[in-house]
Amino acid sequence: MLLLNGFMSVLAALGLTFVVMQPRIHEGLVIKAGLILMILSLGASAAWSFNDLPMSTAFNAGLGLRCGIVVVCAGYALKYRRAKRCGGPTDFGSLTER
Repeated sequence: MLLLNGFMSVLAALGLTFVVMQPRIHEGLVIKAGLILMILSLGASAAWSFNDLPMSTAFNAGLGLRCGIVVVCAGYALKYRRAKRCGGPTDFGSLTER
């Protein structure tokens, strides 16, 4: 089961890395910071799964992943507020056209 956890962590980290490195996706600074925190946490989770590391590593990796999710959600909330206030072209065009 630990190997499956490790492989899924690596797969998720690679997917998030693709999102961060993609030039066509404009996520903004706050969202990018949250995604990078999630990538690092998933890497720590994979390292814990593949190696014999202390349990505190898994705890810290999970905590970092959850913090990254909070930062990404906060970034999207800020982006939505800014798009709603400015009315400019953003990823939330369909939401502001109501």
